[in-house]
Amino acid sequence: MSIARELITWGDALSSILAKIDELLESPKITSAQATNVQTIADSVGAVMRGIWEAVRTNDYDRLVSSVERLREEIVAAGATLEHLLNRQSSG
Repeated sequence: MSIARELITWGDALSSILAKIDELLESPKITSAQATNVQTIADSVGAVMRGIWEAVRTNDYDRLVSSVERLREEIVAAGATLEHLLNRQSSG
């Protein structure tokens, strides 16, 4: 898959992740530990996105490829963690 196509694919998933982060951080039921966990996820995704922008800015194709792969990994992991936390919020 091309880098552009992969970014578009994961960009859609990223908007879902960001919505879940907002939902959890605005929840009155979230514990301090959970909020820290959610903020760590947001920070990690943000760092990867900054790496992608820097790779594009400097025309560093190898870094771009590795950053997009890392973004995919972060989104998959974040999705699972956030979904688990949302399920706990709705059942608690």
